[in-house]
Amino acid sequence: GTTAAAPQACADAAALKASMAELDQLDPPSAGKAGIQAALDKVQANLAALRGSATGQWGSQITELDGAVEALKTTIAGISGDSLVSDLPTIVSDLQRIDTAWTALQQQIDQDCG
Repeated sequence: GTTAAAPQACADAAALKASMAELDQLDPPSAGKAGIQAALDKVQANLAALRGSATGQWGSQITELDGAVEALKTTIAGISGDSLVSDLPTIVSDLQRIDTAWTALQQQIDQDCG
């Protein structure tokens, strides 16, 4: 059986869900380096809050999503200037990894938070 998540964890999960939706709707070429970084910073802040409030719940999913977000941050940081064109395949690949990790985490959140 699963244990119900703490109300604070569910609130933090809802905040993460909102920032993930923002990241998901981002168009990398038009958002540019700064836009992607800002969206990622929001996701990371919400992820950190969730890690604190979930107290061991969803640990592996949070870790996987955190790693995926970190990978995209590294990719973005390595881009010189604001042109993402040459790095677009890597960015798309990083975003797909984030999406996969988020899907797994979201399923657990929906199950435990209702």
